[in-house]
Amino acid sequence: MVRFMKNKYIIKSNSFTFLNDKIKELSKDYKEVETFSLVDDSIDDVIESMQHFGLFSENKCIVVKNVKYFAGNFAYEEECNKLKSALSNLDEETMVIFINDEVLKSKKIVKDLIASGVTFIDLTGGNEEEALEYMINYFKNLNITIEKNALQEIYKNSSNNIDITINEVLRLSNLSSNITTDMVNNYTHKNDEDVTFSFSNATIAKDFDSAFKYLDIMLKNGAEPINIVALLANSFTNIYMVKSAASDGLSDEEIAKLFGYTNPKRVGVLKRNGKIYTLDQLKDIIISLSELDLKIKSGYNQIYAIKEFLLNL
Repeated sequence: MVRFMKNKYIIKSNSFTFLNDKIKELSKDYKEVETFSLVDDSIDDVIESMQHFGLFSENKCIVVKNVKYFAGNFAYEEECNKLKSALSNLDEETMVIFINDEVLKSKKIVKDLIASGVTFIDLTGGNEEEALEYMINYFKNLNITIEKNALQEIYKNSSNNIDITINEVLRLSNLSSNITTDMVNNYTHKNDEDVTFSFSNATIAKDFDSAFKYLDIMLKNGAEPINIVALLANSFTNIYMVKSAASDGLSDEEIAKLFGYTNPKRVGVLKRNGKIYTLDQLKDIIISLSELDLKIKSGYNQIYAIKEFLLNL
């Protein structure tokens, strides 16, 4: 029976907080930690490091971010073969952690690595319940208790972004280490920008009860229907562009550079928002929004037109 050493990992994560905690946990016994990104570094650079002992200690941990080989349609056969060969000869004193925000377990390279003994860790939370459970346990370790409904409200208002949610809870914990739903309602508020953001996210997620609620608030606050259409068109167009680029195998950092996003985190949010749509569906939605824009400009009942679009989404 072959015995696999626990020194090779693939981590799928959409949270910098959980990812950094997991890296610290895995590498705590390693005095030297070397980090690469396959956006800026080549796989040859990584392999060269894997084949040499640490400079200042007998063991070392190598963290490799943005491993695009694990997602997308491209096979990257040459690079993957190099990687598999290097891992098969990895010294027991060296740990390697591969990281990507998307990992397709159906891809050949991922299946091959797992079969060879690489440990796969999914930190994304398969659904909202798992994400909430992760966060509740995270806060327990910080001696912060929070009601599940309170956490769910913050998570929803944070566009299902774990890191934003954690930051908001930590802010509230300065008031009390026991956070209740009433506390969330009393100490968090929505300005016009928050409402606009929530409307866009609710529409994209097809949470129509929330979308209509935020739409009514926006209209009551004087938002122009033509600007609401432009907001949705911009949101769905960005999702389409990111989803298309991701399907071609580009990493989050590569996509951010391509489209001029200042923070790669935005790419992760757009990818998650676009999971319920196909590229063809997104094309149809963008065309529908163009037609909606023409309707509004041609004298059609503006509010009715927007609500009609939502109902047909």
